[in-house]
Amino acid sequence: LDEFPSGDAALVREALHRRYFIHTVTRLRSIQMKYNQLLVAVDTDKGPAEFFMRWAQDRAVDYGQRGKVLIDVNDNRYLIPDVEAMPPKERTDFTRFIYW
Repeated sequence: LDEFPSGDAALVREALHRRYFIHTVTRLRSIQMKYNQLLVAVDTDKGPAEFFMRWAQDRAVDYGQRGKVLIDVNDNRYLIPDVEAMPPKERTDFTRFIYW
């Protein structure tokens, strides 16, 4: 981007920022199967959220050593930085559905 004119570089950075917007999950409120998809209710660094995600391995991808990125049906991303650091009940609920 350093080789782009400054205005163009700013537009590219803005587009990348929008595309790679990630919510960081601070609390898992609930996760359940509904309509053959997972309905996930969480608190994030940007406020509460509720989303559907397909129950498929490519919708919960590894992040570092112990984290996961959840990808909802609209391709929004929700980061759980460390599954092992979740409170026990939240971790148990999470791994009941996301065990890979």
